[in-house]
Order: sequence, then C-alpha cells, then structure tokens
Amino acid sequence: MNSIKRIKLVEKIGVILAGGLGKRMNSHLPKPAHKIGDYSMLQHVIHKMDNINISKIYVVFGQKGDLLKESVAPNEKIIWVHQDPQLGTGHALQVAFQKIKENHDSGEILVCNGDAPFVRETTMEKMFGINGCSLLACFVKNPHGYGRILRKPENQAFSQIIEEKDATDEQRKIQYINAGLYCFTFDALVHHLHTLDNNNAQSEYYLTDLPPKVANVKIVEIDDEEEIYNVNSREQLEYAETIMHKFI
Repeated sequence: MNSIKRIKLVEKIGVILAGGLGKRMNSHLPKPAHKIGDYSMLQHVIHKMDNINISKIYVVFGQKGDLLKESVAPNEKIIWVHQDPQLGTGHALQVAFQKIKENHDSGEILVCNGDAPFVRETTMEKMFGINGCSLLACFVKNPHGYGRILRKPENQAFSQIIEEKDATDEQRKIQYINAGLYCFTFDALVHHLHTLDNNNAQSEYYLTDLPPKVANVKIVEIDDEEEIYNVNSREQLEYAETIMHKFI
C-alpha cells in the first residue's frame, strides 16, 4: 500500500511597522495614513499582504491610532498592536510578537514598513521559505539614510547591518543597503528577539541587529530601487504619486 506523504503548509503571518508620526509631513495624520492615489500607504501594504494569503496582519502603531485605523478598510485579518513607549523597530517587533504568540505557535513572520507601499507582492513572496531569516537588499545610487549591509570579505556572505548614525565614514560609502523588509521563522524570534539591546547612537532597540543573531540569513535582492521608496515628506509624497502606476 502506497503511503501518502503529508506536506504541512507553513503559516504566513504579517507584521506592519506603522508607528511613524512623520513630523516632516506637516500634517495631523500619522505618516502611514497619508494617501497615495485613492488609498493610504498602510492600506496598500495591507492589500498586498492580503493578496499573498497572509493569515493575520499585526499592525504596530504608536500615537494617533484612531486616525491610523480610520485610514484602512475593515479587515478581519488585522490585529492592532499598541507600542507604548516607542523604543525602536526591534521593540516594535517584540511587542507584536507577544501578540503573535497568543494566536500562533509556528509559522514565518514577514515584517514590512507601513510607509513603503510599493514593495511588490512577488517580492514579498520571495521572502518566505526560510530556515532562519531573510532580508531585502538593493544597490542604490544615493544610500543616505539607509542601513548599510556589511558582508564577509572571504565569501561575501551577510555579516551585519549598520545604521547610518552608527556607521563610519568609510561604511557610509557603501551603496548596498538594507531595504527594510524581513522574514523570520517563529523559532528564530523565540530564540533571538529577546536578546536585542539598545547600545547604539539612538539608544533604541534596532530590528537591524536581529539578522546577525540568526544562523541562516537569506538575502533577497531587487534591482529597482523605486520599489522600496518610502515617504518622509510632502515632496516625497508628491513624487510617489508620479511613480505609483508601476507598483499599484
């Protein structure tokens, strides 16, 4: 009698970091609530996660949560997570993971930014299928503001991510940047997320310090740097309107 091999499907879970106030936007709205086209930036990210069959979407917010919630359509997949105080991106994931553990005991967790609405669904899907973690990388013309990816000289494998404020002048010349999209296995977060510290220039818990702690790191590269375009000002919001047709 032939035995049937059962394949267990890995649950896909989403986390959206949406705590940015966007002070340079000169608006009463939190940054991810601003619209590009007909929908908020946050709604665009939620819609893409929905389309790739993510089971639950944990949206981490700080202040003005009511305005953020009003910027998206009702969706039973969304679980709102309040981060207070806001102690950095690593802390945001720690807060989200506390909620995730209440509802899940396994899976792969995709972490996206609520102000980067142009990441393609195909790119999101490439982040899954991991044995540790994955991160999104890109070569950019102007790396100012991005975390730089450092690689091991002997084999060019991933070494670490250095934030710009902590980087040396030589490291700031690196054009290979961290695009801010990650995926972690449930077990990797159980074992490593609690070990983050805030010993850095910002005195914050950096999410970028997490991948070096994980044994297996997969780098997913994209060629089009506009795909990772994020909005921090009114001018950038206006530019986003001109390129949205490529991604939305």
